[in-house]
Amino acid sequence: MAMASREVRMEGVEVYGDSFEPFPIAIDAVAIAISSDVYEGGIKNLSRRQLLSMHNGDVDSWNELGGQTCLLRP
Repeated sequence: MAMASREVRMEGVEVYGDSFEPFPIAIDAVAIAISSDVYEGGIKNLSRRQLLSMHNGDVDSWNELGGQTCLLRP
């Protein structure tokens, strides 16, 4: 028995062969919250692509997303 928060990829299914059977039991939800300082600094909307870039570490400052210059991470 195992859990995943995404659909299982075909290569994952191939590892277990015919004995693999998925049973979806829930759908994940993600909420994004920013501080009032960031909002007032110009970040009013973020796209999924921008959020992914933040998560992947491709974006280093709010300025790259349209806000005031300050680092995302210390």
